[in-house]
Amino acid sequence: MKNLLVSFLFLLSNLFAIENYAGDLRFKSIKPITENTNYAITSMSYNVSIENIGTAVGSFVIYGYISKTQNTSDGIPVYSRTINSMAQNSNYSDVITLDIPCNQKAGAYYLLIKIDANNQITETNESNNLYNQAFKLHPTLKVDKMIHRISGASQYISLVMNSDSAVTLTKSVSWIQFPNGQNSQTFNFCQSINIGISSYISKRSAEIVMKRGNITKKMTIYQDGSLAPCFSSVNDLTYSSTSDAITVQFSNLNQDIKIEYRPHWSSEWKSMIVNSSPAVLSNLAQGSQYFLRLSAKCPNSQSYGNLRDITVATKVGYQKHKSMVYTEPHASLTRDVNTWYLGTSIEPVTTNTIGSADLFFKYKCVNFPGYMEVNTISGEVTDAVMEIYEETASGLTLVKTIDDGLFGSKMPYVKLVTPEYKANINYVVRIWSKGQPGGFQIKQTAVLPLQDNADSRSNSMDLIEEKNVHLDYFTNPVENLLSISFSSTYQDFIPLKIISLNGDLLWQETLQMIKGKNRAEVDVSSLASGIYLVRIGDKTKKFIKS
Repeated sequence: MKNLLVSFLFLLSNLFAIENYAGDLRFKSIKPITENTNYAITSMSYNVSIENIGTAVGSFVIYGYISKTQNTSDGIPVYSRTINSMAQNSNYSDVITLDIPCNQKAGAYYLLIKIDANNQITETNESNNLYNQAFKLHPTLKVDKMIHRISGASQYISLVMNSDSAVTLTKSVSWIQFPNGQNSQTFNFCQSINIGISSYISKRSAEIVMKRGNITKKMTIYQDGSLAPCFSSVNDLTYSSTSDAITVQFSNLNQDIKIEYRPHWSSEWKSMIVNSSPAVLSNLAQGSQYFLRLSAKCPNSQSYGNLRDITVATKVGYQKHKSMVYTEPHASLTRDVNTWYLGTSIEPVTTNTIGSADLFFKYKCVNFPGYMEVNTISGEVTDAVMEIYEETASGLTLVKTIDDGLFGSKMPYVKLVTPEYKANINYVVRIWSKGQPGGFQIKQTAVLPLQDNADSRSNSMDLIEEKNVHLDYFTNPVENLLSISFSSTYQDFIPLKIISLNGDLLWQETLQMIKGKNRAEVDVSSLASGIYLVRIGDKTKKFIKS
């Protein structure tokens, strides 16, 4: 009996020894790094921890697969790592990233990670060596890699497309070049593509449209400031402006720089060569926007290559304009007493041009949107331009340019009308003529749109009721003056619109009631013969102009 007990204990101790010292590898933990691995596109990453509860003898490999089944035999290898021997009760942790082949078809798959995939280690339990997870590959269209390279004076972006079928790329700008020289080109999946970028001009971006089947996506390519080697000495530049000068400050300038510049109202470029910093452009027009083109002279070359484009505005001069004719607008519009300004003349100084004809003023519609109307009333200026700037804490932003009035040369004066603008915003308006002789006086009238609701009645503008508007004609057809009468006096200023039969707004202005009479008159002598509509509030009437 004693011998049997000894034999049993001996056998038991040997059995435990075999389990203790046989190599037994298993996953201690495996956690996805990405939040949702069910929608993998190009890769999936995991934090993996492996432990050895026995003694692994020799090295072993970890393989990763994607498979339509849960079997590694029909899987596609996407990961491989060799691990050296692990001591008893030791751990191994690493990040495993499985790259999905770019030509893999969309559909349902299993992700498989197997320890000791080649069975190099003898283990007591082989069933705990395999991890699997279901996931889906959705149809995708993605740039797998994008590398921006500079080679000599040329630049290009190298792309690798990730898609399960051919992809067509389409561009809309000339500074991006496809290999075939066209605006669109089709590439195969997994193909490396070099998209060229023309010589650096300015910091800008453009979209390339990628299309595969019914899937369309957009990719943005940036010209982000990388310069060809011959421009590398210009590391940085800053610029500032006063009322009549622009200063460009260069950092580490050791080569010739050509600066070309022009105001936005002229097509003539002036230029200067500088080789020291700062560079000062002087005797400029006040309150004008200037375009600057900078080019650098490459070493051992007589040519200049494009470097950078800059847009800089000179500041507005703040002299009060003395000869302005001003018609007080409706009380719902405000005008600061210091907002009529005079800039320097923007025209060449000759006897046939207007001196000091560059006018600046500011207006703001209070509580409601409104319009700004400006008329030249000297009868001598028939060609003028108006710019409207929105004033913010950071400066002036150009929001609209109006070249010529509604009638142009048909009118003895030019009528310039702004679009409707937001309430409670300061707008700065600039007007100038195009080199015509004579005076340049401005009459400014502000027009608020009629509001037909209860809230607007709290505004200081009285509403004109349709039933109280009547149209009378001195003659029929009208020759010069169209007379509009009212049953009673409602307000001193009457907003009026003249409209063509095609529905085009020809002009709008504010008429002033004739003192002591319930009547206002509008001069229509400049209209061509025909039938027109006059509109006040919601009431519209036809009249004939002879």
